[in-house]
Amino acid sequence: MWAQAAGNKGRKIATVVIDAGHGGKDPGALGRHSKEKNITLAVALKVGYYIKTYLPDVNVIYTRTTDRFVELKKRGQIANKHNADLFISIHCNSSTSHSPYGTETYVLGSDDKRSNRNMKVAMLENAAILLEDNAEDTYNGFDPNSPESYIIFSLKQNDYKQEKSLMLAEKIQSQFKNRAGRKDRGVHQAGFLVLAGTYMPSVLIELGYLSNATEEKYLLSEKGQTYLASAIYRAVKAYKHDYELDNKSEETVATTQTTTENSSGIEYRIQFFTSSKKVPLSSSRFKSISEVAVYYHNGLYKYTSGHFKTEKAALQQLKTLKKQGYSSAWVVKMKDNKRYTGKEPAPQAKTKKDVLTTTALEYRVQFYSSPKKIATNNSRFSNIKQVDVYYHNGLYKYTSGHYKTMHEAVVQQSKLRKKGFSDAFVIKMKNGKRVY
Repeated sequence: MWAQAAGNKGRKIATVVIDAGHGGKDPGALGRHSKEKNITLAVALKVGYYIKTYLPDVNVIYTRTTDRFVELKKRGQIANKHNADLFISIHCNSSTSHSPYGTETYVLGSDDKRSNRNMKVAMLENAAILLEDNAEDTYNGFDPNSPESYIIFSLKQNDYKQEKSLMLAEKIQSQFKNRAGRKDRGVHQAGFLVLAGTYMPSVLIELGYLSNATEEKYLLSEKGQTYLASAIYRAVKAYKHDYELDNKSEETVATTQTTTENSSGIEYRIQFFTSSKKVPLSSSRFKSISEVAVYYHNGLYKYTSGHFKTEKAALQQLKTLKKQGYSSAWVVKMKDNKRYTGKEPAPQAKTKKDVLTTTALEYRVQFYSSPKKIATNNSRFSNIKQVDVYYHNGLYKYTSGHYKTMHEAVVQQSKLRKKGFSDAFVIKMKNGKRVY
């Protein structure tokens, strides 16, 4: 099973499964001169080569290395069988219009802001099961062309898995935009069957649109495939760096935050069950679990056990629940019966000078991100100047410097990369928010 939010001290990213979408009798999307299955395989093999070459401590496993058909369910099973730490499924997009272009990365779930469009993308990819034998039995009657079938995916979201998946997806899109120079179509959620059965953080990448002649030419080119594969590799490298850094100092961070958190009414609980319908706390299914509580978040009722002052105390209950069969249970931080993220409101400017400073456009170097808030004076940032943090898409993103010109920021970017933050890149900020 994949690692949980707590108890990860010392854990590393050891195995990555790379899934080349489609294959064999399933060509995937078709361009004027291309088939999706061929491009995804070429890019997948390059990604694996880069990881094996430059991250030799990571084991790479492919779901396919030749032009053959692999059932969607089997792809996730391969990742689970090898206890993978990451699952990356690579695809190409298509549209009835020739205009759309650019990259996007998906995690499992539903996105209310653009659910119809996301569902259409998922339907195209999930249609592969129609080529499988006994698909109705294998997928319990799931119909890839029926919107009603997709309701199930709102029940399959695991908060910890989703947080980590979003972290990886953000890094992939950042690399596509800032290193490969592709149009960033963002990170989204949708009901992809290939992601539904995996235990570990998982993403599905759409490299671009084969229906766009210019992008199809890029996707078919050696240069384009190399740039895209390199971007995915760099995102994995950056994720691995941040993940292992978090786990290395997990104990220290938890200790330094305990006093402040307790005085603020913060507590730790074990989240062990979610449901789209509210289940009474007196239900027999909870009879063997102590101190059951429920909160509502992202359209789901989420059930927790215990009220602990420290994360260390919560870990004991986590072990107990896992032994009772709740293998996806994990530690959550709560305040006033709501998930606590640590996000603080931006300080109000008190003088005319302050107002001028906060509203001016500036450049910073973004070098680190985390689903948990880390104090900017933490020892991991001790050799980095002017560290600030902002919150975006479920992640805390850390920046260095406040520069008036791009050139000044690029100089700092170079310094940070030499210090090991290879994914550092320059961003524009205004009023404490990212400017795109």
